[in-house]
Amino acid sequence: MTDYAFAAIPMLEQPAKPRTAGQTMMIDFGLGLGQQADILALASEYIDSAKLAVGVARLLPRGLVMQKIESYKQFEVLPYPGGQFLEYAVLCDKVDAYLAEARELGFRAIEVSDNLLSITLDEKRGLIAKAIEMYGLEVFGEVGKKEGLAVTVSLEDDIRACLEAGSSKVLVEAAEIFSHGRDKTLATQLVDAAPLEKLMFELTGPWIDGTAYAEPDSLARWLMETFGPDVNIGNVQPESLLRIETARRGLGVNAGGELPSGLSNIGDTENS
Repeated sequence: MTDYAFAAIPMLEQPAKPRTAGQTMMIDFGLGLGQQADILALASEYIDSAKLAVGVARLLPRGLVMQKIESYKQFEVLPYPGGQFLEYAVLCDKVDAYLAEARELGFRAIEVSDNLLSITLDEKRGLIAKAIEMYGLEVFGEVGKKEGLAVTVSLEDDIRACLEAGSSKVLVEAAEIFSHGRDKTLATQLVDAAPLEKLMFELTGPWIDGTAYAEPDSLARWLMETFGPDVNIGNVQPESLLRIETARRGLGVNAGGELPSGLSNIGDTENS
């Protein structure tokens, strides 16, 4: 059992890994092995999966990619390549080569998205089914488009299709929820389409125009205020991991001096 610092100070408890709710996915834009090792030593308890973003893996030697994958696995973090790389493979007519290489490198999961790709819902279902049935990969479907791109199917129908095809979780593209403010109505509609634990809401980042430095952390807190600390949050940048986890655990009080919900009766308990 871990001997935590300040163990006498209460915090909200979260399930230990492996967990289905309250998950955090870290975005990896090419962390060096030393950086990755430091982050995992410090915070692996709070990281459930790591997305090797876009086509970063194509720029690295195979051996180095395999080392990164193995390092994540040693800390019970599930690594997978980002969906836009698969979209590129689709355009190059290299889907089978992509899926086979993912398996050979040691990935056990992939993301299937259509952020920038124009494919039908049936074609998307087919990609998900192929990855699962022919290559034994776990699939995270992603729904939504980058800002400004045409949407041809509702997010709710897209979510249902991904889950029906076998996706274990569905990632919600950040631009859908956060491009024009914070669309609570849309976010709650998506939760009506699927159980909360089956959805993971991605945060914005510097890859989305207009994102301010503090915005991803603020959006993570908004998601927790909207859905509770068990909401799954993706695209968390390495430097934000512990800040966002403190929000999950209720460590800190708001400007009004109130304890977070779930800790508000601590004083009464101690004085009883």
